[in-house]
Amino acid sequence: MGILGIHPDPVNKVYASGGGIDLSLDLYRPAGEGPFPCVILIHGGGWGTGDKSEMAPHAKVLVEQGIAAASVQYRFAPKHLWPAQLVDVRAAAAYLRKNAASLRLSPRKFAAAGESAGAHLSYWLAVKGDVRAVGAVSPLLDCTLPMSPEGERYQIVQRTLGPGWRSKVRAFSPLYQAKKGGPPVYFIHGQRDPWVPEEHSTKPAESLKRLHTETRVVIVSTMGHGLLFKDPKQLAAWQAFARWVGQIL
Repeated sequence: MGILGIHPDPVNKVYASGGGIDLSLDLYRPAGEGPFPCVILIHGGGWGTGDKSEMAPHAKVLVEQGIAAASVQYRFAPKHLWPAQLVDVRAAAAYLRKNAASLRLSPRKFAAAGESAGAHLSYWLAVKGDVRAVGAVSPLLDCTLPMSPEGERYQIVQRTLGPGWRSKVRAFSPLYQAKKGGPPVYFIHGQRDPWVPEEHSTKPAESLKRLHTETRVVIVSTMGHGLLFKDPKQLAAWQAFARWVGQIL
């Protein structure tokens, strides 16, 4: 048995081939036969960097709650422009559903969660009907909202959308695809985020409430951009999300 009751820790699966690249996910499951509810985890990195292993701490907290987690790798901009990233994470969701029985997952009990760009992709899975709930950490659901001057300096939206990016930003933002009574969203945002202001959580939450969508917003005083699990407040915020999504699923 792996640490924290994970068995094994984790299983790596190739879920698709995109642009000639094998795309894989890391599957973390509680010990036992299942079937288990599953949260699809999507790392951040401005749609252009990062690795699925970064979500291992998030996965292990979920496993402690009896929930499986699948941390997904996807193609990066600017080599692969949008919507390659969405195509990839949707392919991962489809793979998990198709193979749910052999993977000991419950195909009707999927959620998604991610940090920053990963939160953006997670909410896209919600509006596309692939998942039943979303965890949005330091999210970018509405890319028409400005980031901080330091955040804007990285030009992540421009690099992801490519030429003519200004005309594509609204369509790139999953918030504008939300429908009435959509999947619930749990927001976690850092009060000290140097790149993405709090309004990237509070304003989308207000918009979703007007659509009769359940939302929760947790602002963590000690948190910057993304979660650091060595900090008790940040760990507690993710543990609370894990309990919440377990109840939803």
